[in-house]
Amino acid sequence: MPPLPPPSPWLIQGFQSLERGDAVTAEHQFRQALMMRRGEPQALQGLGLALIRQNRQTEARAPLEQAAAALPKDAGCAANLGALLIELGDHQAAETHLRRATRAQPGMAAAWNNLGRVLMHLERLDEAETVLRKALILTPDYSQCRENWRETQDIRLHRLEQCGQYAKALEEADKALQLDPTWDKARYFRACTLLRLQRFTAGWADYRVKYDELQALPLPEWQGEVLAPPATLLIRAEQGIGEQIMLASLIERARSRCPRIIAECDERMVPLMTRSLPAITWVPWTDPPAAALRDPAITRQFGLGRLPSLFLSDATAFGDGAAFLVPDPVRRDAARRVLGGDKPIIGLAWASGRSPAAARKNIPIAALRPLLTSLSARFVVLQYEPAAEDMAELRSWGIDLADCPDLDPMTDLEGFAATIAACDHVVTISNATAHFAGALGVPTTVLLSACPLWHWFTETSTSPWYSSLKLYRQKKDDGDWSDVMAAVITDLALVSVHRLELDGRR
Repeated sequence: MPPLPPPSPWLIQGFQSLERGDAVTAEHQFRQALMMRRGEPQALQGLGLALIRQNRQTEARAPLEQAAAALPKDAGCAANLGALLIELGDHQAAETHLRRATRAQPGMAAAWNNLGRVLMHLERLDEAETVLRKALILTPDYSQCRENWRETQDIRLHRLEQCGQYAKALEEADKALQLDPTWDKARYFRACTLLRLQRFTAGWADYRVKYDELQALPLPEWQGEVLAPPATLLIRAEQGIGEQIMLASLIERARSRCPRIIAECDERMVPLMTRSLPAITWVPWTDPPAAALRDPAITRQFGLGRLPSLFLSDATAFGDGAAFLVPDPVRRDAARRVLGGDKPIIGLAWASGRSPAAARKNIPIAALRPLLTSLSARFVVLQYEPAAEDMAELRSWGIDLADCPDLDPMTDLEGFAATIAACDHVVTISNATAHFAGALGVPTTVLLSACPLWHWFTETSTSPWYSSLKLYRQKKDDGDWSDVMAAVITDLALVSVHRLELDGRR
């Protein structure tokens, strides 16, 4: 076999230019090499790489495909083409070339990683997980591959959760954490799944991972010990308004161990919380932290969401779920007068934003029609910024819809709480409205998707957090709410929602 001709100077210079980061010069040099030796595979590959460096991916495809065809056993060439095809969205072709790369060079972790990305996109998650683990075995500190593996596992875990396969989800979360003990997201997922199943001791142990970043303030963490005055405990805020309300009642229990407590909450809720739980000093949750948190008497801090680990060891520890929020009585009475009439007043909320998590809670407005048209009531929309088309559809049903132009559930939570307190009943999804209504003691119908957040637990029709709520669960996550609505219609007819006198309630 005759010896291969030496590479042309243009080819050598082209790769040198790529190494220096000069892709424009490299492109010119590779094109000169191809003029001297038409179809030179290395020059074609170099040209493709130079074009990619200039963000000209579509142009790069042809020379890389020609190079791969000329060098069918060249792992680097196949891997480069596979990576490009991922960027171009041709995942089927990318899989073909990346498998060629891994066959030619089984130790190429980058090719295994990109193959895993392709399989993820093609929804072949089990295969993706296997392939990405191969890459991690080859290169344990391959951070991009670890993130891809985590993403694959995260999708698998949440799909199991959404199908109600909680035992299987726990099994998979355990396996994931055995392989990747530092993966906090999987630990938090496992915590929520355990808590959903009311396996509280193990669940709270994992749940603490959500609060491991609280050390932004240089304070030691409270361990549940008794703190005598003037020592003061700081309770750090939970993320969502609903969770802040749900967990706030536990702060009263903490006072049995530490009489002096400063607690953060959403700034919009400070007046409401101060009125409702006056023995606690409430400060706005801000970044940077409020000036009041520099009080030298504060000796310990603790996350609001970690209080259940001290006080809710099992289902019997929740207490009676009694109301504890106290609305502004003047604003409540004013809201009652505005709503007026002789019919019972029913508050409504059916959507909770546009994020994927929120979308799982939401109900299409049309699904409410059988319920709302069956009730002789006056309805008030408690929805934050309801869509114009939703409001138009509500009005088209001929129901008695109250007009509350001053109600602003986003900025005026005092007014929001007062309006809910003025209602005889609330029908809502599992958003902040449900937490407000429960903490205010308003009888409430909560419409739950097939896989709600952990704190709604499973199967039960009551909430240990709030005794005034009744839970109605979607059977499958398929968008069909007809069975839920039929059950609600039957129950509300039996309960006979009626107008209550203010003096005889909350």
